Amino acid sequence: MANNKKILVGIMLLTVAIMATGCSDSNPVNVNDAIDTAPPATPYAVRSTIDYTTGAAVVSWAVDTVDTDLAGYVVTRENKGNVVDLVSNPTLVYSVQDPDPQPGINVYSVYAVDQAGNQSAVQNATLTLASTHTDGQLSH
Repeated sequence: MANNKKILVGIMLLTVAIMATGCSDSNPVNVNDAIDTAPPATPYAVRSTIDYTTGAAVVSWAVDTVDTDLAGYVVTRENKGNVVDLVSNPTLVYSVQDPDPQPGINVYSVYAVDQAGNQSAVQNATLTLASTHTDGQLSH
C-alpha cells in the first residue's frame, strides 16, 4: 500500500509538472496571421447588353454576398485577339460600361480579386455587333 501511495504521489507530481510547463508557450500561434489562399467566389449572372442610346456596351454581374474580403473585380474585353482592360485594378463595382465596343464578337471577362490577391475563376459574357459600312463602300 505504501508503494501505491508513492506511485500515486509520483503521478500527481508529474501531472502538475506537465501542466505547469505545458501551459506556457513562448511562441503562440496567432490565428490572424494565417495565410489566405482561398480564391473569392466566381462572378455569376454575368451578362452584356448594348445601350442603344449611347452605343456603349454594359457588362454586369450579381452582387457577391459571400466574400467579406473582396477587393473588387477586373474586367477586360477581347475582340479579334486584341485585349482591352476596362477595369485593370480590382474595383468594387457590379457594372461596367464599354464606351467603344468593336464590330464582331466582343468577349467580356470578369474575375474577382480578394484583399490577399487571390483571383477567382473567370466568367465570360459575349456581345456580337454587326459591322457597319458607310456610303460608297458597297459595290454594285
